[in-house]
Amino acid sequence: MLIAVGSVFAEGKVEPALNKVVKTEGLSGLNLFLAQTYNNNRLLFAIITTGTIVLLGFLVTWIIGFFIKPSHHSKVE
Repeated sequence: MLIAVGSVFAEGKVEPALNKVVKTEGLSGLNLFLAQTYNNNRLLFAIITTGTIVLLGFLVTWIIGFFIKPSHHSKVE
């Protein structure tokens, strides 16, 4: 169904390939690593960035847990 709908709006035009490249001049350390990973292996870059976001979310949640004391309403006695 989605392929049929997409072909209706395509109008027979061929889309150009997505070839965006990040310039690495002047970069070093983590910035250089991420730029080279983006240029060479987009799947690995997506996995690294998604995993980093998840880990930072867990870290923020854990830190906030210290400031907001749980009320233990669901504690079974």
